[in-house]
Amino acid sequence: MKKILIYLFFIIYSLSFSKQVEINFSFDIDSGLIYYSNADIDSIGNLTTVEFNKKDLKLSLKDGIYIFGFYDKKNRYLFKKFYITNDRNFKISFTPQKSIFLKGIISEKEKPVKDIKITFIDSMGREYSTTSSSEGKYSIELPPEKYLLLSSQFGYEISDNTNFDFSQPNSSYNIPVKIKKSLGKINGKILGDNGFPLAHATIFISNNKENQTVYSDKNGNFSITLKEGITSMKISKTGYSSRGFIKNFTRKDTVSLQTFILDKEIFSISGTIANKTFPLKNQDIYLFSEKGALLDKTFTNENGNFKFLNIKNENIYIYIPESEIYESYKSNLISIKDNIPNMNLILKNK
Repeated sequence: MKKILIYLFFIIYSLSFSKQVEINFSFDIDSGLIYYSNADIDSIGNLTTVEFNKKDLKLSLKDGIYIFGFYDKKNRYLFKKFYITNDRNFKISFTPQKSIFLKGIISEKEKPVKDIKITFIDSMGREYSTTSSSEGKYSIELPPEKYLLLSSQFGYEISDNTNFDFSQPNSSYNIPVKIKKSLGKINGKILGDNGFPLAHATIFISNNKENQTVYSDKNGNFSITLKEGITSMKISKTGYSSRGFIKNFTRKDTVSLQTFILDKEIFSISGTIANKTFPLKNQDIYLFSEKGALLDKTFTNENGNFKFLNIKNENIYIYIPESEIYESYKSNLISIKDNIPNMNLILKNK
């Protein structure tokens, strides 16, 4: 213990003599932002932000390890980690974000169409949308990627190629987009409450007194076509709470890649803990996931009864710790697919 105290005193003594260091930054822009985190023991986790509106900036900092982020408010950014021990000068040059530029005309039967919204969707599901002008022209700037092109205008669909590879940065493309009137198309994605896609979920749609059922694919995606009018939709999957909505879809609606999240169904377990003869009161009882994460803890009442609520559809086990009188208890793995009442647990004497 004495050695530890001496060691701590030495650290504090050393830190008290940390020197101030003058840092000079020279930027290739006139305005921007710096944020930095000091990794010294006495200030770890602190974050300081400095705005600047000139090309030169001076900071006075304690010596140590710093993580700097520089941002020019125009999608140009830079990150650096510095170990600062002496006065130093840094020249910071920003690198423009790589992008590709698209333009073209949106037309129906060779005639330009105004106010048509189209959406480019990358491999991560991120959406980038633009709308045609009064002359049918559109333009958009995108990160280099592969894209799926969809019409976000209800009642129209793309009649030409919809898959594009724009992986070459700093390139320009002229992409004419041909559309045609059709049934409205909705593209959706179904996720669980943990954020992961749900495959084989059932989507039931009632549209203008016509019913249809579709299913999500392995990535949770689905696509349906609709007529204008009142539409109800119900999404369901075994082990999850169903979700539904009603909406009056018109050609003015823009619906693309709507995301629906289903919560796992909630169940309960109840029962009694006893020895060979009597129920046991005030007995601790634990609920664990299959991977060993503690989900809940409770204790029995005066009649030996217990209850776990809000258990999601998953594999769990019950654990009762050892006591002075009784051995520990661990159940087999339990697959929760419904409420479990009247679970009786018998503890063995040592």
